[in-house]
Amino acid sequence: MFFGESKKNAGRSILEHFESKYPKERDEKPYWQEAPLSKMAKGGEADEDPEHMEALSSHSEAMHDAMQKGDFKAHARAMKSFIQEHEMHKHKKEEQE
Repeated sequence: MFFGESKKNAGRSILEHFESKYPKERDEKPYWQEAPLSKMAKGGEADEDPEHMEALSSHSEAMHDAMQKGDFKAHARAMKSFIQEHEMHKHKKEEQE
């Protein structure tokens, strides 16, 4: 069934009235258009601590070597160390702020 223009216009005016009177409810999902852009998204560089990056690099190298050798346990240990290093750095950074 197709509605005529007068019914469509009436429906629009009713919706506009309720939308202006009652704000839209927001669910728990993040609204990405309101999120601030990171420096990398704007074309800049991310803030990096050289010592932290050096430590992560050594863990990354250990993961790469273990994977090439096919030693999955060593790879898992190196990955765990990588994650712990990153978490410790993040925790120290939060304490400083």
